[in-house]
Amino acid sequence: MLSHQPIFLFIGMTFLALCVNSCIHRTSLITHTNIKNCNIPLYIQLPENKHVFDAITPLVYETITHRFRRIGYYLVNNRNDGYLLKITIKSLYPQTKFVSPDILLFHVRMRLVLLCELFDFNNEAIGSKTFEGSTLISKSIDPILRSDFFYFEYKKILERMAPIIEHHFRPILTKKFV
Repeated sequence: MLSHQPIFLFIGMTFLALCVNSCIHRTSLITHTNIKNCNIPLYIQLPENKHVFDAITPLVYETITHRFRRIGYYLVNNRNDGYLLKITIKSLYPQTKFVSPDILLFHVRMRLVLLCELFDFNNEAIGSKTFEGSTLISKSIDPILRSDFFYFEYKKILERMAPIIEHHFRPILTKKFV
C-alpha cells in the first residue's frame, strides 16, 4: 500500500497544477463578451488601393467591417470619434485582369497583401502589421458566365484574413479599455 502512495501523490499534484494553470489562463482570456462590454469605438477607413484594374476596395471594407461588427466593436462614422484602422492594399496577384477569363490556365496562385495600421485618437500610430493571404485556384467551370470568379476567390481569402487581423489588434485595443 505504501508503494502506490507516491504515484497517487504525483497524479494529484499534476492534476492540481493543470487545474490552476487552466484557471489562470482562462481569466486572462479576452472574450467577445469583454469586447462588447468595453464598447471600443473604431473607425475603419475605406482601404487604399493602388491597383487600377481590380476594384476590390469595397470587398475588403465589407469583409473587415463585418468581422469587427460581429465580434462586438462599436464602429463609428466619424474619424474623430474612435480609433482609426487604416488598410492599404499593398500587393494583388494577379495584378491585371485577363483579356478573357478563358486565358486562365489550369492553376493560378492568387495573393493579397494588406498593410493594416492602427491609430489612436491623437492620430499616433499604435500598431502596424502586414498580412498576407493566398490560395491556389483552378479554372472556373464556365469562365465566360462566371466573370465574378476572381471576386469570389478574393472574398474567400479575405474571410480567412479578417479574424487574423482582428486577433492581432485585439490586445492593443482592449488594453486601453479593460
